[in-house]
Amino acid sequence: GDSGGGSAFEDPPAEGEAPAHEEGGLRSGAGASASQGGLASAGPSARLASTRGPPAAAPAQQQRPRKPLKLTDEEILGLYHCAQAEAAIEADWRGIPAPAPRKR
Repeated sequence: GDSGGGSAFEDPPAEGEAPAHEEGGLRSGAGASASQGGLASAGPSARLASTRGPPAAAPAQQQRPRKPLKLTDEEILGLYHCAQAEAAIEADWRGIPAPAPRKR
């Protein structure tokens, strides 16, 4: 179930792990370590986890390795110009004056 944090740990790993990684796995990982550490250590560590994030070792285990992008410079510029055109259309629709086009 997605209703509470405790029920995610009761589910089988196949169901419990996939949503945890997609929907804030860092929080559920910090909660798991706090619940295993005992009540005395759960308070301060939970506060630190919420303000500063989990220790550096925890994200390395939960994050997937980044895939290298295989875009050429022309493709990147094409995406950039397309985004600029869409922004101009949106500004037009909202009645926002667009900035003057920059000359190279």
